Amino acid sequence: MTYCRILRVILILESACFISCSHHPTTDDKLCFESMKSPSGVNSSEPNLHVGSDDTVYLSWVETSEDHNTSLYYSTISHDVWSQKKKISQGDSWFVNWADFPSMSTFGQESIASHFLVQCGEDTYAYDVKVSISNDKGRSWSNPISPHKDSTLTEHGFVSMVPYKDEVLAVWLDGRNYALIQESDTVPSNEMTLRSAVIDKNGKVSEELLIDNRVCSCCQTDAALVSTGPILVYRDRTEKEIRDISVVRLINGKWTEPQSVFNDNWKINGCPVNGPAIDVKGDVAAVAWFTEAGGVPKIKVAFSTNDGKTFEDAIIISDSNPSGRVDLIVLEDGSALISWLETALGQASIKACRVKLDGTLETPFIVSQSSESRSSGFPKMTMKNDTVYFAWTEVGESLSVKTAYRIMTPTFGLMRKPILEDIIPFTTFYSGFDNLITD
Repeated sequence: MTYCRILRVILILESACFISCSHHPTTDDKLCFESMKSPSGVNSSEPNLHVGSDDTVYLSWVETSEDHNTSLYYSTISHDVWSQKKKISQGDSWFVNWADFPSMSTFGQESIASHFLVQCGEDTYAYDVKVSISNDKGRSWSNPISPHKDSTLTEHGFVSMVPYKDEVLAVWLDGRNYALIQESDTVPSNEMTLRSAVIDKNGKVSEELLIDNRVCSCCQTDAALVSTGPILVYRDRTEKEIRDISVVRLINGKWTEPQSVFNDNWKINGCPVNGPAIDVKGDVAAVAWFTEAGGVPKIKVAFSTNDGKTFEDAIIISDSNPSGRVDLIVLEDGSALISWLETALGQASIKACRVKLDGTLETPFIVSQSSESRSSGFPKMTMKNDTVYFAWTEVGESLSVKTAYRIMTPTFGLMRKPILEDIIPFTTFYSGFDNLITD
């Protein structure tokens, strides 16, 4: 083989590898992800991600010891390396659950709010929301306070927090009506409510409001900010047990009336434990969710270009046996990256796919293998500059938090013609490969 042919083969091989990773991600493609050494310890779970107003990336998670003492930790990222973990709070009576996990939100100048859940009664699902505040960028944390004042021994959880003016807005599912039904025949039974309150940097709670008096009882909520203020999505519940995704906005201190993002008309007599996700970039808002209307499980997304007042028709992202557990990021160009859990041939995996405003889907790819078990939790992702960060719970002999990242490009996830096509026809590359290496 001549030197030129040898060099040509080497260039073809290197370019082919580049193409297969950078331009041709498939459902079997995991090589394009850079794993990151997790800052978490043993028996860690319930990861969550948040990007602060100063572009700091926060990872939070819980660790539970053998004596059932639970600690909430966080870490920040620098040059794709997590900092040493820092403790926010700990306790021996926390409510730790695969679906109802802690979160963080920055607000004001240097303040951070972090929430977790603490048992308040003997019943398994009697627990309170607790919020700790740091006013020195996470170096120290206040004693926890509760945003709700009802004092009932019922469920309070599935929290979302977003900055609101110079304070933080907390939204949660509130089960106080389950206790009040025992005291009054006028209060409807079996109705979870959705409520909000504002918390300042000193832990003062104000403006507690009822958002919706009948919602699904254990699906996650999610919130973001549009130009008019906070926007919130959640799984609603009608008297006929239709449990679709609703959206409300906080305008001039009042919540708008709930509106359906899309009418799936999913009738289900119990909570599917599968909440929606929302993100906003510029004038584009996107909502992703899981539905099994008509007996077919699907991942869907809908876009809005008017601050969430109305949404376009839903786009199906996957109907290949997804389990839900969605997350979503709106990108600079208005497209959206959606992640979810899916099972094929008995193997669960975390998948992701980019979708454009016009409904064009790029090739889905696998973030990581996972587990169908509840303990695998809800995979999370966030984005800083051109990098997407992923976090999830790996199920093994013990639970452990894993993280990875992937750099975005204009062709991220896009099937396009290979760059070698101008040098050698792609079909020739495959059909003549054996001859090239044996000449």
